[in-house]
Amino acid sequence: MKILITGIINSGFTIDLLNELNNHKDAPQIYVFDIVGKQKNVLKYEKAYLKTLDLNRKLSNNRFLFVFRLLKNLLLLRKELKKHKFDIVHLFFIHYLHIITINAIKKHSRRLVLTVFGSDIYRSNFLSKSIKHKIFNKADIITTTNPKTKNYLLK
Repeated sequence: MKILITGIINSGFTIDLLNELNNHKDAPQIYVFDIVGKQKNVLKYEKAYLKTLDLNRKLSNNRFLFVFRLLKNLLLLRKELKKHKFDIVHLFFIHYLHIITINAIKKHSRRLVLTVFGSDIYRSNFLSKSIKHKIFNKADIITTTNPKTKNYLLK
Protein backbone atom coordinates (compact mmCIF):
# COMPACT_ATOMS: atom_id res chain seq x y z
CA MET A 1 0.00 0.00 0.00
CA LYS A 2 1.23 3.48 -0.92
CA ILE A 3 0.08 6.41 1.23
CA LEU A 4 0.67 10.14 0.87
CA ILE A 5 0.41 12.20 4.04
CA THR A 6 0.12 15.90 3.32
CA GLY A 7 -0.40 18.80 5.65
CA ILE A 8 1.69 20.58 8.21
CA ILE A 9 4.13 17.74 8.72
CA ASN A 10 5.64 18.95 11.99
CA SER A 11 2.24 18.89 13.71
CA GLY A 12 2.14 16.54 16.68
CA PHE A 13 -0.87 14.71 15.22
CA THR A 14 0.92 14.18 11.90
CA ILE A 15 4.12 13.00 13.56
CA ASP A 16 2.13 10.54 15.70
CA LEU A 17 0.43 9.11 12.60
CA LEU A 18 3.72 8.80 10.70
CA ASN A 19 5.36 7.01 13.62
CA GLU A 20 2.40 4.69 14.13
CA LEU A 21 2.22 3.76 10.44
CA ASN A 22 5.98 3.31 10.23
CA ASN A 23 6.07 1.02 13.30
CA HIS A 24 3.30 -1.24 11.99
CA LYS A 25 4.57 -4.73 11.13
CA ASP A 26 3.12 -4.44 7.61
CA ALA A 27 4.09 -0.80 7.22
CA PRO A 28 2.89 0.79 3.98
CA GLN A 29 5.09 2.86 1.71
CA ILE A 30 4.69 6.33 3.18
CA TYR A 31 5.26 9.54 1.29
CA VAL A 32 4.99 13.05 2.71
CA PHE A 33 4.40 16.53 1.39
CA ASP A 34 4.51 19.54 3.70
CA ILE A 35 1.98 22.06 2.37
CA VAL A 36 3.83 24.98 3.92
CA GLY A 37 7.36 23.60 3.63
CA LYS A 38 10.11 24.30 1.14
CA GLN A 39 10.31 20.89 -0.50
CA LYS A 40 9.99 20.63 -4.26
CA ASN A 41 8.37 17.19 -4.51
CA VAL A 42 6.69 14.33 -2.72
CA LEU A 43 9.27 12.62 -0.49
CA LYS A 44 9.43 9.01 0.63
CA TYR A 45 9.17 8.95 4.42
CA GLU A 46 12.11 7.49 6.29
CA LYS A 47 12.56 7.40 10.06
CA ALA A 48 15.28 10.00 9.67
CA TYR A 49 13.04 12.21 7.53
CA LEU A 50 11.78 14.37 10.38
CA LYS A 51 15.36 15.12 11.37
CA THR A 52 16.15 16.46 7.90
CA LEU A 53 12.95 18.46 7.59
CA ASP A 54 13.25 22.10 8.51
CA LEU A 55 11.07 21.72 11.61
CA ASN A 56 12.28 24.98 13.04
CA ARG A 57 10.87 26.93 10.15
CA LYS A 58 8.48 29.59 11.30
CA LEU A 59 5.07 29.77 9.74
CA SER A 60 4.70 33.35 8.78
CA ASN A 61 2.47 35.53 10.92
CA ASN A 62 1.82 37.40 7.69
CA ARG A 63 -1.40 35.84 6.36
CA PHE A 64 -0.58 36.83 2.78
CA LEU A 65 2.80 35.08 2.86
CA PHE A 66 1.27 31.97 4.45
CA VAL A 67 -1.47 31.79 1.80
CA PHE A 68 1.05 32.46 -0.99
CA ARG A 69 3.32 29.60 0.14
CA LEU A 70 0.33 27.30 0.61
CA LEU A 71 -1.01 28.10 -2.85
CA LYS A 72 2.41 27.60 -4.45
CA ASN A 73 2.83 24.24 -2.72
CA LEU A 74 -0.68 23.02 -3.56
CA LEU A 75 -0.07 23.79 -7.23
CA LEU A 76 3.20 21.88 -6.95
CA LEU A 77 1.39 18.99 -5.23
CA ARG A 78 -1.10 18.84 -8.08
CA LYS A 79 1.80 18.33 -10.51
CA GLU A 80 3.40 15.76 -8.21
CA LEU A 81 0.19 13.73 -8.02
CA LYS A 82 0.43 13.12 -11.77
CA LYS A 83 3.77 11.34 -11.23
CA HIS A 84 2.51 8.97 -8.53
CA LYS A 85 -0.41 6.64 -7.96
CA PHE A 86 -1.36 6.47 -4.28
CA ASP A 87 -3.76 4.09 -2.61
CA ILE A 88 -4.57 6.77 -0.03
CA VAL A 89 -3.99 10.50 0.15
CA HIS A 90 -4.47 11.79 3.69
CA LEU A 91 -4.86 15.54 4.15
CA PHE A 92 -4.07 16.91 7.59
CA PHE A 93 -5.34 20.44 8.15
CA ILE A 94 -7.95 21.50 5.62
CA HIS A 95 -7.62 24.90 4.00
CA TYR A 96 -10.10 26.26 1.45
CA LEU A 97 -7.27 26.35 -1.11
CA HIS A 98 -7.23 22.54 -1.07
CA ILE A 99 -10.11 22.83 -3.53
CA ILE A 100 -7.52 23.27 -6.32
CA THR A 101 -6.01 19.84 -5.62
CA ILE A 102 -9.11 17.77 -4.84
CA ASN A 103 -9.81 16.63 -8.40
CA ALA A 104 -6.15 15.67 -8.93
CA ILE A 105 -6.17 13.75 -5.64
CA LYS A 106 -9.35 11.89 -6.58
CA LYS A 107 -7.93 11.11 -10.04
CA HIS A 108 -4.53 9.85 -8.84
CA SER A 109 -5.50 7.95 -5.69
CA ARG A 110 -7.99 5.33 -4.63
CA ARG A 111 -9.14 7.02 -1.40
CA LEU A 112 -9.11 10.48 0.12
CA VAL A 113 -8.91 10.78 3.91
CA LEU A 114 -9.27 14.13 5.66
CA THR A 115 -8.31 14.91 9.25
CA VAL A 116 -9.95 18.01 10.67
CA PHE A 117 -8.20 19.60 13.64
CA GLY A 118 -10.93 22.05 14.59
CA SER A 119 -9.27 25.34 13.78
CA ASP A 120 -9.73 24.28 10.15
CA ILE A 121 -13.44 24.97 10.52
CA TYR A 122 -13.96 27.04 13.67
CA ARG A 123 -11.83 29.92 12.36
CA SER A 124 -13.46 29.97 8.94
CA ASN A 125 -15.75 32.57 7.45
CA PHE A 126 -18.88 31.66 5.49
CA LEU A 127 -17.13 31.50 2.08
CA SER A 128 -14.28 29.37 3.44
CA LYS A 129 -16.75 27.00 5.13
CA SER A 130 -18.71 26.68 1.88
CA ILE A 131 -15.59 25.71 -0.05
CA LYS A 132 -14.49 23.30 2.69
CA HIS A 133 -17.94 21.69 2.57
CA LYS A 134 -17.26 20.84 -1.09
CA ILE A 135 -13.91 19.35 -0.08
CA PHE A 136 -15.55 17.28 2.69
CA ASN A 137 -18.08 15.93 0.18
CA LYS A 138 -15.23 14.55 -1.96
CA ALA A 139 -13.65 12.67 0.98
CA ASP A 140 -14.00 8.93 1.44
CA ILE A 141 -13.23 9.20 5.16
CA ILE A 142 -13.18 12.18 7.52
CA THR A 143 -11.47 11.92 10.90
CA THR A 144 -11.23 14.47 13.67
CA THR A 145 -8.81 15.02 16.51
CA ASN A 146 -11.50 15.45 19.17
CA PRO A 147 -15.16 14.60 19.85
CA LYS A 148 -16.29 18.26 19.81
CA THR A 149 -15.13 18.66 16.22
CA LYS A 150 -16.73 15.35 15.25
CA ASN A 151 -20.09 16.47 16.68
CA TYR A 152 -19.78 19.85 14.92
CA LEU A 153 -19.19 18.15 11.56
CA LEU A 154 -22.07 15.73 12.05
CA LYS A 155 -24.59 18.58 12.42
